[in-house]
Amino acid sequence: MRAPWCLPFTLGLALAAPTALPWSEGYLDLGQTAAFPLVLRPRSPTPMPDAPSPPRTVGARVLWSAKPLPPVRAVLTPGRPTPLGQGWQAPVALTLNATAPAVVEVLNQPMAVHPGLTVPAVRLGQAFLRVDLDAVYRQAGRVLSVPELAGRVLTLKRLDAGAATFMMDGLGEVQRDGDPKGGFPDLAPLIDDPELAALKRKYEGQPVWGYGGLHADCFPSAREQVGMEVPLTQGVRVRQVARLGKPMLLNVQGGVGSGEVGWGADALALTPLVFLLDPAPFESAGTVSFSSSGGNEPPQSTGVPSSAPEDFMAQIEQATRPGVCGQSVAIYLLDTWAVTRVLSRTAPGAGVPGVGDGRGPGISAPIPARGLTRWQYAWLSGFPSSTFGDLSAVLRLSKWEYRNIPFPATVTFDAQGKVSEVDVPRLP
Repeated sequence: MRAPWCLPFTLGLALAAPTALPWSEGYLDLGQTAAFPLVLRPRSPTPMPDAPSPPRTVGARVLWSAKPLPPVRAVLTPGRPTPLGQGWQAPVALTLNATAPAVVEVLNQPMAVHPGLTVPAVRLGQAFLRVDLDAVYRQAGRVLSVPELAGRVLTLKRLDAGAATFMMDGLGEVQRDGDPKGGFPDLAPLIDDPELAALKRKYEGQPVWGYGGLHADCFPSAREQVGMEVPLTQGVRVRQVARLGKPMLLNVQGGVGSGEVGWGADALALTPLVFLLDPAPFESAGTVSFSSSGGNEPPQSTGVPSSAPEDFMAQIEQATRPGVCGQSVAIYLLDTWAVTRVLSRTAPGAGVPGVGDGRGPGISAPIPARGLTRWQYAWLSGFPSSTFGDLSAVLRLSKWEYRNIPFPATVTFDAQGKVSEVDVPRLP
C-alpha cells in the first residue's frame, strides 16, 4: 500500500554526522496522520537523533491475506524526531507493496492494509468524523459537549487564522479552536473507496445483529467512559458506513484495540471502516471509568469522582444517562473482511441456544458449550477475537482463540464441526 501524500524531507547542511535512528532499540506505535501512520519510540533512554534518517526496507510477514501474495516489503521513511516527555519519537511514513487486502506484521506491529486507497490533503468541502476528544468545538461561543458531537459528520467550510469552521449534521455551523495549520488530529477524513458503494447499498438503513452482541464505549465527557451494549437478539439500524483516512489501533471484533485483556487480534488499521449505528437500542453494560484529565475540554461537573459516596453515585448516574452516545454509536472495523465477522444481516434463529429465554452471550454464559456448532458458538460468544482472517478462513479453523487473561481461551471443534472442548486458563 502506497502511503498517501507523504511529505518530502529537507535535510540541509550538517556540521557533524547525524545520529542514526536506533531501529533495533525502538518499537512502532500508532501515528496521527495518513502521511505518517507510525511513530518510532525508543524502549530505553537513547539520544535523540538530530536529523531524519534514510528510509529502511524490511520484510513484512503476512498474517492473513484475501489472496496469495508475493513477498511483501515495507519501506519505512522516518521524519524529523521530536521530544516526547523525557524521551523522543520519530514519525514514520510507510509504503507497502501488498496487492490485496491483508494483515501484515512489520517490525512486530500487525497492520491491516487495503491497497489502492489514498487520503487527499485537507481541503474545503472535505467530510470528517471525530475519533478523538483532544479539541474544543463551539457554537455561538458555547462549548459543545462530547455527546453533542458524537457520531456526527463534520464538513470543512472555512479556514481562519485562529479556528476552522465546519458544518455539522443536525447542528449547523460549529468552530474548532486552534490554528488549522496544526492540522486536525482529532478528526478522521472520510475517503473514497470503490467498495464503499456496495456496502452502503447493503447496510445503510438496514438492521444488523451482532455476533455475541454489540459492544461499544460512549463518552459523557472527555473524562468519562461508559460501556454500552446490545444483546445478540436485538437488531440495530445502520445510519451510515464510511471509510476513514486516519490510522487507528483496532481489534478484530469491532472496537478500539487494547492489550490489557489478554492476547487479541489487534492491528493498526491504515484506512479503517466505520459503521454508525442508531444509539437507541444501546444500554449500559455496567462499566464506568473516569480519568483525571481528558483532551482540552474545560472541566465539567462530571469529572473525576470525589471521595464522597453520594457524589460518586451521582456522577455514575449522570454518566449513564440517556443520550451519552450522541447521534450514533461507532463500530470501527479493521477492513471490509471483518464486517461479516461482527455484523449479521439476519437475526439469530431458534437453533441458537438461549435465544428468547434470557440466557446471555459469552464464554461464561450458563449455556453448555459442548456440542454447539461453529455458528451457534459464534452467535453466543462472537467469532474468535484473537484470530485474523475473513469469515471463510475462520470457519475452516479447528480451534478458535478468544481474549482472556493471562492466555487466550481456546475452543476446539471435532471432525463434525461441534465444540469438543473449551479451555479457559486462569491465574493461580
